[in-house]
Amino acid sequence: MSTIDLVCFDRSLPSDDLLGQIHSGAMAGNRPANEAISEVARTEAAYLLGKTWPNGTRLKVRFLNGTASEQAFVRQYAVEWSRYANLDFDFTNAGSSEIRISFGPYGSWSYVGNDATQIPLDQPTMNFGWQASGTVLHEFGHALGMIHEHQNPRSNPIVWNEPEVIRYFGGPPNNWDPDKVRRNVILRYSETVTNGSQFDPDSIMLYSYPSRLTLNGVGTHENSVLSAIDQQVIARMYPGRGSVTPSNTPLRLDAPISSSISAAGEEDIYSFEVLTSGRYRFETTGGTDLVMTIFDSNNVRLSYDDDSGGNLQPRIIRNLMPGRYSIRLGHYGSTGTGSYTLSVKRV
Repeated sequence: MSTIDLVCFDRSLPSDDLLGQIHSGAMAGNRPANEAISEVARTEAAYLLGKTWPNGTRLKVRFLNGTASEQAFVRQYAVEWSRYANLDFDFTNAGSSEIRISFGPYGSWSYVGNDATQIPLDQPTMNFGWQASGTVLHEFGHALGMIHEHQNPRSNPIVWNEPEVIRYFGGPPNNWDPDKVRRNVILRYSETVTNGSQFDPDSIMLYSYPSRLTLNGVGTHENSVLSAIDQQVIARMYPGRGSVTPSNTPLRLDAPISSSISAAGEEDIYSFEVLTSGRYRFETTGGTDLVMTIFDSNNVRLSYDDDSGGNLQPRIIRNLMPGRYSIRLGHYGSTGTGSYTLSVKRV
């Protein structure tokens, strides 16, 4: 009797997922054959454009349940990403948070990147149905915006034996119908919505598959650590703090500032002070596709927006109390550049 590796599944927002509502990924390591995997979407040592967090963010991670040892295990391995990515994790058991972890029986999965901000605050954005170091790294890779390597659109050497793949996942414990197998395993992302490396057989984001599922005999091995390419890609997704450009020009009411994203991966940061409580509107104009994030004085993320201003421009309207804040602007794509004008008004 053959065994099927226990795999994670990555949840996607219904409005985003072109292949289905849940985006699954196989985990490194052999798993019990009676564990089911769930629905999927597509991947590589790559990431989805628009799903990354603002560079330099300190992400709050809250445990909704789990024993002290389970929580400590997750903390121990998750921070490996922070060695290469310009962001940090702040683990807690209370308060608001961007990432919320549960330990439950329904597999291991995570929403991809900032999709987590669309999930109700009392619901998990990540779950661990089992624990292994590779599982923790894999799920946090998804939480940072990375996708599954086996669905990498760039130079992927896997040529699926579709009937065999459908038979393999169509039986117990998964019992997927053919359409679900195609969505979760066979189909690949379009290069227009991803960025990253060429196919990486050592990526922590890769499924482990036997060669008999392919026509060209290309199987994949289990991976339990970040590959060199994983490290390079996540460092490009969240480049070092030197790529964040603090502006010497403070942001002021009714005094628009014109500037530009002049290098790939660059973010511009502006500080400002609110003297009077009220409702304020921050927006950009111009031909550059930007994302905007507002932080408080403790570098806690308050608001994020992509296209609310129309014409690919971000707009945030928010009530603010007196205090110091900062606003970060970056291009939607990791390689994009261009000019913009930023303004703030009290509304």
